[in-house]
Amino acid sequence: MFHINKALVKKIRTQSDVLSQRKYILLAPSGSNISQIFQRKAMNFVSNVLVIESQPQRKITKNKPFHTIFRIWTHQFVGLKDNNKPYLLDQWFSANSSFLHGKELFCDKLKNLHRKTLRIGCLIARPYVMEVQDSGKMTGLDIKLITTILEKLNATLEIVSFQKNGLWGHIFPNGTSDGIKGAIYQDSVDVGIAGFYSNQETTQHFAVSVAYALGEITCLVPKPILASPWMSPYYAFSSKSWLLLVITYTVLALMVYKIYMYQNEKKSKIEICAVIVKPLISQPIAKKDYYYRPLMSLVLVATIALTVAYNAGSASAMAKPLHENSIKTVMDFLNSNIPWFSMQAAEWLLTWKNDSQEIYRRAARRHYEKRPEELRELSKDGRHAFKIEKVHGRHNIDPYIKPDIIEYYQPMKENLHTEYIAFLLRKHSIYLHMFNSVTNRLMQSGITKYWAQETFDHEEFHIRKYLQTLNGNLREVVILKMSHFLGAFSIYLIGNFIALIIFILEIFK
Repeated sequence: MFHINKALVKKIRTQSDVLSQRKYILLAPSGSNISQIFQRKAMNFVSNVLVIESQPQRKITKNKPFHTIFRIWTHQFVGLKDNNKPYLLDQWFSANSSFLHGKELFCDKLKNLHRKTLRIGCLIARPYVMEVQDSGKMTGLDIKLITTILEKLNATLEIVSFQKNGLWGHIFPNGTSDGIKGAIYQDSVDVGIAGFYSNQETTQHFAVSVAYALGEITCLVPKPILASPWMSPYYAFSSKSWLLLVITYTVLALMVYKIYMYQNEKKSKIEICAVIVKPLISQPIAKKDYYYRPLMSLVLVATIALTVAYNAGSASAMAKPLHENSIKTVMDFLNSNIPWFSMQAAEWLLTWKNDSQEIYRRAARRHYEKRPEELRELSKDGRHAFKIEKVHGRHNIDPYIKPDIIEYYQPMKENLHTEYIAFLLRKHSIYLHMFNSVTNRLMQSGITKYWAQETFDHEEFHIRKYLQTLNGNLREVVILKMSHFLGAFSIYLIGNFIALIIFILEIFK
């Protein structure tokens, strides 16, 4: 009997199809120890199981000399204790093919668990699980959801904390495991909560409930540095535009040089450059240069176009403060080479590690796992990024990010990854159907979003106000200052000063 149970358990754990509502009928030889059968560990995870025990054959009449009585056993399964205690459900007589009581053989025991204890593995992770100050009680989106579900099932909640024991956990290729995932995999807890992602790697080892929220993974990155006002004239064009401009005028200078060579005229490099630069500083072309008119006409047209574009770019660059090292998009993040941290690497990082593009693989290698105390210290220098989540449109800032350093960071505009959030249960758990049913009703009512928003209100005031400011709810108007024009006016004044000196020198020459 033990070998049959073991084979069944192995089959269930490796089956890809959903078998949460399975039923079993086991045949026990006459004289078997029924209590010992139901004490097997496998019986803790199935509610619809019947053990049929055959009684010794009895003689009735000459026409029907023998008949057999089959005793049908099942276990209690529900209740605070003695869940695996067997009881005789009914008897079947082969003589007239009838039952003694005619009871329903596979009744739905999950409608009412009669205060049966379910162990819930969790850890402190806002907004899913939070500890109420000075009370020792737990709150949060997941806690409220799981409490409502267990009330519907009439079950008793037992919290098992993994705050200092592996956190969310992993299932390793060699079969070992740790954290909440390891506890579910080893049947130490029944359900895992605290913001688990529903993905292919998770479904290989666990039963995943319907999603109750959308998790948007992004990063809290260092705030960009305000660009130096002396560099504002440079920001009128992008780096590529400046490079193209230099290449264009270099080619023009080479063309002028070739023309002079063709005319057998010797010119210095400065004189050749002066021919090209004259239109830029509103200087006339000398008469002896008139045979360059086709070329210089193109130079004049290009100069006019560049001047108009530069004036427009300068106006924009000076009127709006610019920043350096800004990280807003995914490509900004990938190109930044900034190290980023979290308490635990998620499964979706594997897709980056195995991506065909080197830029993604390099970004995955820049990710490091640290303890909350270490993350707190790293957050103080303002040079690292930290993985954060958005749930129901609100940024979820981990507790190690404190009000004293939050102003040195800002969340990215784009998401690195998006995944649905769900509960984790034992593979093909019999509770999956009820969990899905109650969760769906709660989702349709909209109460889950309200609970999430209510949880976010527990955030420290300075962090909440700062995030509202970044999201545009409390954004202040930036007043145009003289410092915004410092670079352009400095170049203008320096140019006029040099021109004045040259003018004076020409007078007294």
